[in-house]
Amino acid sequence: MENYKSRIAHKIDVHTHLFADTDCMLHLMDTHGVEKSILLAMGMDNQEVMKYNESICFKHTRAHPDRLAVMVTFDLTTIDEPDYARKQREHLARSKEVGAVGIKVSKELGLVARERSGILIAPDDPRLDPVWDKASELGMPVLIHIGDPPAYWRPVDEYNPWRLLLEEIPAWVYYGRENFPSFEELMRRRNNVIRKHPNTTFIGAHLGSDAWDMEVAHVAANLDEFPNFFVDASAVVDEAGRHPEKTRELFVKCADRIMHGTDIIVMSALDKTSEVEQWTEEMGRYNSTIFRFYETEDEAIPPSEPRLRNWNIRGINLPDDILRKIYYENARRIIPGL
Repeated sequence: MENYKSRIAHKIDVHTHLFADTDCMLHLMDTHGVEKSILLAMGMDNQEVMKYNESICFKHTRAHPDRLAVMVTFDLTTIDEPDYARKQREHLARSKEVGAVGIKVSKELGLVARERSGILIAPDDPRLDPVWDKASELGMPVLIHIGDPPAYWRPVDEYNPWRLLLEEIPAWVYYGRENFPSFEELMRRRNNVIRKHPNTTFIGAHLGSDAWDMEVAHVAANLDEFPNFFVDASAVVDEAGRHPEKTRELFVKCADRIMHGTDIIVMSALDKTSEVEQWTEEMGRYNSTIFRFYETEDEAIPPSEPRLRNWNIRGINLPDDILRKIYYENARRIIPGL
């Protein structure tokens, strides 16, 4: 099947990752009408990874300031040090000075990063309060990814929709493992942060994590409770497309609070023209699924990741005014640096 061509000319992708020194992201953007992408830095639990990834992201945003933007992250490995908050606040201020438009928080907070005693650092750890406050002071939204799909806490059997992925990456299975918080606890602690810092803008990655099971009521309830909370719709289409009626209801009701994102990741440099073209073709199919899902009522859309999904999805055919909000208008309004 040919790739679907979106009927909306402008798009901003608020959720991408660039780990390699390559311009292939721009080639993909040109092919699919994406005017700007935000590169999200990673490495909260590894200082070397963080420094390297931020340097790559800044290099490419400096080269293409009209096409790329960057959200930096901050270090969790030194949280036990007495001057921790000051150093992280200074890092964010310096990053803003050189062009960062926001802050990325990855699932390492709550599931991976540990303090010196070995205890996992909770999202609502009070030592992070000065960081959230600094984000507000600097006008930098926090794109926050806490937790994993709820299915990661369930038995890996034929009833688990993520079975193929979890069999491939067993380290992501939390079912039966001790010393890990439940999905519900992680969401509660994340919401504690949003509630405690009403002047800080938070953007919940992947529809705020709840929508991996299409708990639309949870997504909508969080958006209703927290006026400083927004969401991106990255990497959720394969799940959302199994529940098109609920998904459409959410997108129509909360059209001013949802932003387009893909979670596209560039892990290695693609130096040859043939490599760039092959990658662009593969990612083109991925984007095609997303655009068809939003813009049509097609009933047999291939999943964005067919190797890991054994089902088709059905489109939700959003009207053009809502598509424009999700594709780019909301991002321009919510993320001032764009």
